[in-house]
This record gives sequence, C-alpha cells and structure tokens, in this order.
Amino acid sequence: NDAVIVAQAVAGSLTLSVLTNTSTRRPRPHVYGDQSPLEDRTSGKASLSFFSGHTATAFAAAVSVFETLRRRHPGRATNYVVLGVGLGVGVLVGSARLLSGQHFPTDVLVGACVGTSLGLLVPALHHTPVQLQLSTQGAGLGISLPLAL
Repeated sequence: NDAVIVAQAVAGSLTLSVLTNTSTRRPRPHVYGDQSPLEDRTSGKASLSFFSGHTATAFAAAVSVFETLRRRHPGRATNYVVLGVGLGVGVLVGSARLLSGQHFPTDVLVGACVGTSLGLLVPALHHTPVQLQLSTQGAGLGISLPLAL
C-alpha cells in the first residue's frame, strides 16, 4: 500500500507537470540565447519550461515517503532523516535543472511546491476513512459520502 501511495503522488505530479507544460508553452531559458544549438532551440521540447516536472517528482516522492513512514512509524527520528535526504535530492534535482538551462527559478520553485503539496495530499486522502451511506430523507433515496477528517 505504501508504494502505491508514493506512486500516486509521483504520477500526479508528473501529470500536472505535463498538462501545465503543454498548456502554457513557456520557452526554456536556453531558447533566448544563441549559445545552444539551433536544433535544441527549435525543438518541440524547447517550449516546455513551466513547471519543472523533475523537481515536482523529486519533492512528491520525498514528502510522500516521509508521510507514509510517519503514519506507519510515528515518533521515529529516522523518518526525519529520510525527509532530509529526500528534500536534499529534490534541491539537487532543481539546481541541476537550473544550471542546465532547462528551467527558470520560478519553474523549479513551482515544481517544488506542487510536488510537496501532492506528497502531503495523497497520503492524507488515503488516511481519510470514506464510507458510502444510503440515506432516506423525505420521499427520496440518496447516497451520502461523510468524511471524517
């Protein structure tokens, strides 16, 4: 179950990244100069800058692993070691994307925020007990979805 939760957070971040990249079509930083080869500046991938899917994926994985470990083993110090290492990897990934000229700082920052958000949201949704209940009020029959947060 834990691997599914992490995979869902990562897949969600990748999906949002692809949808946002293809809808905004923001050019990558290297497109604005003439140092990179013309074929790189005119390729289809040259306008997929906003937001960094690599960074979002790294942060989603780091935070969702931490959240699943924290829920399964509350109070363990190793959970925070895992979080620190994971966030460190996320920062390295984001920095590499900046230094390679593939993203602007805002692309990486938004990617980190989206990944962190999904890393928190997906495990929380799995932890929420969901029950469908039949309800009969008045002359009608319905289904209710009570959420206990």
